Amino acid sequence: MSRINRYKTRERANEGIKVKLLDPSTGHIGEDWVEVVSSLSDAFREARDKALQDAGATAGVGDEKARKDVIDEVKTKMHAALVKAWSFEDACTLDNVKAWLLKAQKASQAIMVASTQDERFFGKPSTDSSDGAKAK
Repeated sequence: MSRINRYKTRERANEGIKVKLLDPSTGHIGEDWVEVVSSLSDAFREARDKALQDAGATAGVGDEKARKDVIDEVKTKMHAALVKAWSFEDACTLDNVKAWLLKAQKASQAIMVASTQDERFFGKPSTDSSDGAKAK
């Protein structure tokens, strides 16, 4: 592999990683999981851009509660775009994921955190980047 190819991360950003979910009834990791793509993925970037356009189009419209509702909708759309698959019986559609995330704040938070952990998608960075001699 040519050295330049090391820096091509788009494909890996679009691949999913499995994230086991914390079962809120027990406080432990349960059997359920979601497959999450990176926040650098095409799906997330498209959803983010569309959500920001939608939010911009509604800026200044309505009262404070209406603006808060728009912001919540924007966040939910973006978080839902990060979910590629899941272990639930329901089909993993964008609408189903959005509906679930509106009521599953801890899961939404876990999805967002996992999507931004680059080392999970691109490998762990070197712990020592020094090019000098190591101290003994």
